[in-house]
Amino acid sequence: MICAMAGTAIVMSITAPLVKFFGHGNEGRGYLITMTIYGIAAMCIFFLTFAMQPDVIDYSEYKKNASVAGLIAAFQGFFVVC
Repeated sequence: MICAMAGTAIVMSITAPLVKFFGHGNEGRGYLITMTIYGIAAMCIFFLTFAMQPDVIDYSEYKKNASVAGLIAAFQGFFVVC
């Protein structure tokens, strides 16, 4: 919880200077570029987070029992519910 608050404080403190730097007097352009940078950074961080996590579920049992007929049966049940 403390790290989330610290991260929020950092983002809040650097957003306005980044908007001013990238906008050169045009706030709309500055926010667009700043939020694009934040989005790219978030994608990279999420990718690294999930790429570094080990698999904790053994899928070998599921793969052994997988078949096309089972997949079709699962989707037939799904469409009946919808």
